Amino acid sequence: MAAETLERRFSKPFIVWELLDSDGKGTGYWVAADDPPDSGQRYAGDDASVMSADITAGLLVPQRGMEFRVNTKPMAHAIAKGTFVPGSEAPSKHNPVYDWRRMLVTLAYRTEQRPTVTLERSSAGDVYTRTLPLEEPTAELWYVAPGTIQAIGPNGQLEAHPGGVVRDDSARLQLLAALAYTWYGGTRATIEVRFKRMFWFPLGWFIKAVLSAAGYQDVGTPISRVAHDYVRRTTTIATGQIELDTIGKP
Repeated sequence: MAAETLERRFSKPFIVWELLDSDGKGTGYWVAADDPPDSGQRYAGDDASVMSADITAGLLVPQRGMEFRVNTKPMAHAIAKGTFVPGSEAPSKHNPVYDWRRMLVTLAYRTEQRPTVTLERSSAGDVYTRTLPLEEPTAELWYVAPGTIQAIGPNGQLEAHPGGVVRDDSARLQLLAALAYTWYGGTRATIEVRFKRMFWFPLGWFIKAVLSAAGYQDVGTPISRVAHDYVRRTTTIATGQIELDTIGKP
């Protein structure tokens, strides 16, 4: 099997096992269970009727738990070389080909830990603490353990990954956190203003500040209500403390 990129294998766990010589020892030549060698490459053991190309395996990984199950065809003991004891009443027609002790499995597991970014804000006069959690479901961190088998070279040699982080969405989380911090960290106020004229104000317009005889007042909230009095010909607007949706529904 030619060397392939790691990305191709992230979504599919795979098995590799080593070809054995006539004495049951490893040859240093590894093959993938789902990509067996050519049919002309026979197993050199004492059962010439079974070729290494005839043995395939499937990998079953439960949705929960750190475990896996290997199912081999055409016989279950195909990977029990050196440990299989044939039964006396119904002896097997084939001898094992591979040794499960010379088998490697590459798996990817999703843990409950997720990358997080925490920002804190405090100001004079605060009397209580509030926590606002925001989630970004697509943010992930992928780590590859050093020595993880990622491919088999053209000469049957194992190719291992040096290990380390191969995906980190922390920078995107930091940007989203900064946007949320800018919104929720500011001082905001709600206002209600009545104009002695008929005006058209669209809902959602952001009122940054108002200037009146009392001075300049920061607002920082959008228009949430508009009322028209056609008798008195007045317009009343009010702003509300709505939440800013920066990354989707929290």
